[in-house]
Amino acid sequence: TFKNPLVDYPVFIVANGPSLDLAIDFLKENQSNVVILSCGTALKALLINGITPDIHIEMERTAALLDWVEVVERTEGVTTRLDELNIVALNTVYDGILKRFKSAHLLSKVNDAGGRLISAMDEKQLYTYPESSNPSVSNTGLAVAAELGFKEVYLVGTDFGFVSQEHHHSKHSIYFDKDFKHKELIKKNMQSDMVVKGNFRDEVLSTHIFDSSKGNVEILLQSNPQVTAFNTSDGAFIRFTTPKHIADISLKSTIKNKQKMVSELLKRAASLEQLSLGNINSKMTTIKSGTKAILEKLLLITSTHFNTRESLADAFTLQNKILLMLRDGNSNDHVVYWLIQGTFRYFQANIMTNSYYYRCLEQRAEFMNACIDAFHSHVEDLYIEFIENYNKPAKV
Repeated sequence: TFKNPLVDYPVFIVANGPSLDLAIDFLKENQSNVVILSCGTALKALLINGITPDIHIEMERTAALLDWVEVVERTEGVTTRLDELNIVALNTVYDGILKRFKSAHLLSKVNDAGGRLISAMDEKQLYTYPESSNPSVSNTGLAVAAELGFKEVYLVGTDFGFVSQEHHHSKHSIYFDKDFKHKELIKKNMQSDMVVKGNFRDEVLSTHIFDSSKGNVEILLQSNPQVTAFNTSDGAFIRFTTPKHIADISLKSTIKNKQKMVSELLKRAASLEQLSLGNINSKMTTIKSGTKAILEKLLLITSTHFNTRESLADAFTLQNKILLMLRDGNSNDHVVYWLIQGTFRYFQANIMTNSYYYRCLEQRAEFMNACIDAFHSHVEDLYIEFIENYNKPAKV
């Protein structure tokens, strides 16, 4: 229902991979000629170098993300404030982050209860629900660019790997700040566990998370053939992109009134129609009732004493059949499914896996039933938490 007035201009999706350092000078010189989307922690690396993104992208759920975003305003030399920037985020992002920006817009996360709630209220089918918008913020950035109608996309700092494990992100980002408190955790998480084909070299180091994210970029590009994508990163090779060194890019003339045009695009492309507080409250009444009914049905199946692993497996199988019926049901069922399915599957998998450690059948049965009791107690507590706090601010 909208047209992108910037469709003839290239959009640069800037992530925080080590290759971003090689593109800083180009972006600084050409920021008036392109639309720049900053992804997650790439924001600080850009701002510290005098590059102002046109749209910032976030996707992580927890309220703790606020500290990672606000770091830019604590960084010496950064003069741009968050309230001067636009943000597009998945619907899961903490609202305390959204409120810090000049304008905030949401992209529905498909495989999420909140995203399904939006879909359940979307009777006019106004909104968009792109697949493959995670697990990394680069995925969200590409999904945003495609849904806004951009045709020419350049991937910058989307390495999905690294040549050196010591240089796992841009050196201008928070990861290399002297006072960064998560250095050891990041160092542990950046240990390579695989080798993949490189974009400009035979191979690069990577991790399974990076590889999963790269795979979803490929799926997204394959499903959006109208998007022509160029990969400028000295990282992993990405199918459906053309490798292109940043120095080989030639650009058109300056975009006139770029800030105004970007703001107008976001305003036209987004809508709150159908998402009034009244509609949400009405829908949530139905969702709460449906959640209670299905939880009672599911927990009744495991409200017995289990003597064998086989009998417990049968009970879990029956629970999963009911969950799959929800998944394939109506829009309200979809919300309930995505709200509870993860809890059930994680508990089921852990209980069944750990039961194999018991050779003594009596001890195994004791373990399984103790776990079921804990499982039931946890689900009951979660339901109360949901009912009492679903419309309250996130807990920091």
